[in-house]
Amino acid sequence: MSKNKFTKREKNMMIIVAILIAIMVLGFGGFLTASDKGKGVFSANDSNLGQQSLRNQVDTLRNVVKVNPQDTTARLKLANAYYDLGEQVRHGKAPDQAIPYFKQAVEEYEEVIKIKQDINVLVDMATAAFRSGQYELAEKTFNEAITAKPDFLNGLVNYGIFLMDAKKDYLGAIEQWSIALTKGNPTPDQAQLINRYIDWAQDKL
Repeated sequence: MSKNKFTKREKNMMIIVAILIAIMVLGFGGFLTASDKGKGVFSANDSNLGQQSLRNQVDTLRNVVKVNPQDTTARLKLANAYYDLGEQVRHGKAPDQAIPYFKQAVEEYEEVIKIKQDINVLVDMATAAFRSGQYELAEKTFNEAITAKPDFLNGLVNYGIFLMDAKKDYLGAIEQWSIALTKGNPTPDQAQLINRYIDWAQDKL
């Protein structure tokens, strides 16, 4: 038998180990999303823009908002650009440097909400607060979003991620994800992913 030949069981074990390593490396945060990416519920940041392009976008939008602070559309775009930049940096070599961008995103989302109530913006703000370490604000805002729309898939899934990752509340996370499965109308792929989250949390109990 060749030294490079593996049994079926060995190959299966290698695949399982690879999946577990990928989950540990990526963590749960990779499935959070900004409101202007509604086509991919709790999907990873799908922007192909580099960090410099995002910084240029932030600078341009800041000037627009400075001239017209009531321009809600521009302010929301600015918030999302800060959010996207935070995601880009968070997945890079210096993840701690993402915190200021998420904090800026929170501030801009807060200004948008003052003018326009939007469930997507609430969840994005809560998520950005979570990523910037503002856990009390994150939990308060997640609860506001879920109270406003108890079956909102993004809110339920992301709140569960927050509970598990930030609060180590595994039972609470499982509860949110279970509601997401029964009331959030997930696609089959999304349901499979949520069930994977539940299994992961149950292993932590």
